Amino acid sequence: MLELGLNFKPTPKCFDHITFLSSIESAIDKLKHVEKLEIRNSVSQILKTPTSFKQNLTFQQRFALNSLKNDKTITIVKADKGNATVILDTLSYISQIETILNNNTDTYLSLKKNPAPQIVSQLDVILKTISTDNSKFIPLHHKFYINREHVPPILFAQPKIHKVNNPLRFIVSSKHSPTNKLCKILLKILNATNYRPISHITSPHTLVSQLQNLQIKNSNNSPLSFCSFDVIDMYNKIPTDLALQSVKNNILVISCLQWLIWYLVITFLKNNVMNILFKTIK
Repeated sequence: MLELGLNFKPTPKCFDHITFLSSIESAIDKLKHVEKLEIRNSVSQILKTPTSFKQNLTFQQRFALNSLKNDKTITIVKADKGNATVILDTLSYISQIETILNNNTDTYLSLKKNPAPQIVSQLDVILKTISTDNSKFIPLHHKFYINREHVPPILFAQPKIHKVNNPLRFIVSSKHSPTNKLCKILLKILNATNYRPISHITSPHTLVSQLQNLQIKNSNNSPLSFCSFDVIDMYNKIPTDLALQSVKNNILVISCLQWLIWYLVITFLKNNVMNILFKTIK
C-alpha cells in the first residue's frame, strides 16, 4: 500500500455531490455572471448522466489501508527527500519533536493563546488602509485576502532518511492560517519581478551544467576539492528583519520592475504586513 504514495486517492464508494458543487462554486467565484451560468449548465448536464465508479483498490488493499489509518501507534509521513513514504513510531516521533522544541527556546516559543484572531484584526486594518488610500492603483478588497478560520500554522516533521540517525526536518504548514491567501498574492508579486540571485539554482541539472562549464585556474598546481555546507535549521536562523530588508533591497535595484508591483510590495513592507506573515510561522 505504501508504494502507492501519499498522493494516491482511493475511488470513493459514492459520489459526494455537495463537496463537488462546493468546489465548483469556489473555483468560479470571480468569473463573470455569464461564464458562471455556462459552467453551471455544463456541470448540471454531467450530474444528470449516470456515473459508475471503478474501484482502484481490491478488498484486501482497502482493508489494509483502513488498518494503517486506524493504527494510532504509527505515524506515516513523507521523507524529506526521495519521495519515499516512512512509517514512524508515534511516541518516538512526538518525543523527537518535543526535544527539538525544548532545546531551541530562542527559536520556538510556547504560545499562551491562539494568535490568529489578533493577526486577522491587524491585517484587516492594514488592508483597509491600503485599499482606501490607494484605490486608484490597488483595487483590493481586504475580505478576499484573509483566511478567517482563525487556525494558527501547524508544525510537522519529515525524517531525513539520507542522513545518519534520520534527523527530523520541521515543516510549517500555513494552509489554513490567516495569512495563507495573502502569502500567495505576495508570492505572485515577487515572482513577477523575475529577480534571481546569482546563487539561485532551479534544479540539480542546472548545477551540473554550470559545473561542467566552470574553469578554475590553479597557479601552483595543487589539488582542488569541491565541498558543500549543510546549515542546520537554516530558515529558522534567518532574522526576520534581515529577510525583510533583503527583499526590500532586491526589489529596489530592479530597473525593469513595473511601478505598480513596486508600489504594492513597498506599501506592504511599510505597513509591516510581511513582518506579520513571518511572525505566524516562527
